[in-house]
Amino acid sequence: MSYNCYYDLPGNWTHCGVVSICGDYIPRKLIAPKAAFQQLPRILNLFFEWADEKGIIKNAKDLQDALKFYTAFYMD
Repeated sequence: MSYNCYYDLPGNWTHCGVVSICGDYIPRKLIAPKAAFQQLPRILNLFFEWADEKGIIKNAKDLQDALKFYTAFYMD
């Protein structure tokens, strides 16, 4: 999704990009029940773990921290 929006491959994703996609891009582009958006951090966290294990990304910890930031400030 970041690639389609910002032309970034997963290996180039940043803390700021993750927060922007979760807090701005996805809510503007998708129509879904609130429960679906509440699952986004969990799903992306699993993706980041998988991509880290496969060597696709090297900054999984930073991206997971971004999800914690997003959850704390945007999920109320």
